[in-house]
Amino acid sequence: MDYWNADGAGCALLKTIGAGILGGVSSWEGALKGAASAATSAPLTPAIADLVKGIPGMSSILLENMISDFKSSNNKK
Repeated sequence: MDYWNADGAGCALLKTIGAGILGGVSSWEGALKGAASAATSAPLTPAIADLVKGIPGMSSILLENMISDFKSSNNKK
């Protein structure tokens, strides 16, 4: 595992620090929540991507849902 790959420790650490800084704009509680969220989700992202790739047609279904959600959110404005 390379340090700066998507599943590397460096990438997870960078995301954790960034989320802590951005979450800390409002409060220390936000900083802790942001850092904790990034620290737990960063290592799981490649595994989730592999699961989605393993389900036939799932990538296209997710893409269609994302496009639909984007269009509906822009129509509300």
